[in-house]
Amino acid sequence: MSELTKRVLVAIVGIPLVIAAIWFGGWFFYTLLFLVNAFAIDEYFNMLRFKTETLFYRFLYIFSSQILFATAYYLFNNQALIYFLFVIPILPIFYAFFDLKSNTNWGLTRISGRLHGFLYITFSLITFYFIREIDDLILYLNPSATFSNITNSENISELAEIKSFFGAKILFCIFVSIWVCDSFAYFVGKAIGKNKLAEKISPKKTIEGAAGGFIGAIIVGTIFYFADDFAANYIYLIIAFICGTIGQIGDLVESLLKRDVGVKDSSNLIPGHGGVLDRVDSLIAVSPFILLILVIVL
Repeated sequence: MSELTKRVLVAIVGIPLVIAAIWFGGWFFYTLLFLVNAFAIDEYFNMLRFKTETLFYRFLYIFSSQILFATAYYLFNNQALIYFLFVIPILPIFYAFFDLKSNTNWGLTRISGRLHGFLYITFSLITFYFIREIDDLILYLNPSATFSNITNSENISELAEIKSFFGAKILFCIFVSIWVCDSFAYFVGKAIGKNKLAEKISPKKTIEGAAGGFIGAIIVGTIFYFADDFAANYIYLIIAFICGTIGQIGDLVESLLKRDVGVKDSSNLIPGHGGVLDRVDSLIAVSPFILLILVIVL
């Protein structure tokens, strides 16, 4: 079976699942993110082992990441998200505790590497859940907020429906922008790419390809801009800009990690695609930026 065939088969199964999870939101989307986090953290952990010779408590590391994920979900749905901020300062000491009985070699790398994994993967995936439930998040941050001025609608029943799918449309724009950006970057780079973008990190990526990817993302944002008529539809253009820039940087960041530890893919879990972390590297890079923009603008 060719690599292209594997990619197509994975897409046939995976894309409808992702679309359904985004559309229905709630526990369905949370469960998908929860599973993605588990696999991505595990892959990151395995890469980290190449730099530390040994890394203890693998199960506890993954389990604690999932507990953190579940905690954010619980606090958000019980209007107590502010308490999540107090968890962050605990993490460095928490991970240092795991190494108190081990040798001192690579101690700093082990502790900082674990902490980076949480910030890099788990926290970013949590922001995706907040984006999907952005209507509730805005009301949580500002109880007096109203969506009527954003959606150009005063009809109560219509407004409720618009709000319920507002985050879904934002996520669709993100996913499509990233996918089109990657596709445009690949084909443009293959056709006319000559100048290397970051040769030591990713030798095949070119400046021309990156420019093509950026244009592809902007095209998607423009389509969403004209397809949706809510008052703040310019947010789609901002999302496209972030996906076309930060998204490509996110891809290079993961390439840097993989090159440092000497692996081609984060794992072989997904046929033809590598690992879960390989599939979400651009997404986890853009999600915190987009959530911040949404909270500021809306």
